[in-house]
Amino acid sequence: MVSTHEDVTEREKLNAELERQHLLVKQQEERLRVQNLQLDAALNNMVQGLAMFDADLRVVLVNNRYAEIEAGSVLLEDSKVEELKGAFEGMRLKQTRVPLKRKNENNVDITGLYAVKLQVAWKADGQEQAKELTFYVYPRQR
Repeated sequence: MVSTHEDVTEREKLNAELERQHLLVKQQEERLRVQNLQLDAALNNMVQGLAMFDADLRVVLVNNRYAEIEAGSVLLEDSKVEELKGAFEGMRLKQTRVPLKRKNENNVDITGLYAVKLQVAWKADGQEQAKELTFYVYPRQR
């Protein structure tokens, strides 16, 4: 009679570790899925257009509002006030666009250059509150 015995303790430890790591990966994938959904919801509910480009000027990220503006379906106005809805009800968003007069290094006028100011205003404890953001928009080189 011949019999063999094999110690499977190490193999069982490795299997248990692999199962633990697999569970961690699955949990991380679910967290990333939820974060992606939240980011997508935030980006596509912004009133501003947003695009992110890589070093080679390829689009990495874009929201619906940016696509509307690029397509020309939304006219940018010199001044616009919007009453916000949903979670931001009671807040007012004011957009002001002012053309800037600048010259390039050859002393030639740069056309299509604007300062855009976004101001959000609300009342807190009966007092008017506001925050502002100013940024510059310039013609894209095609």
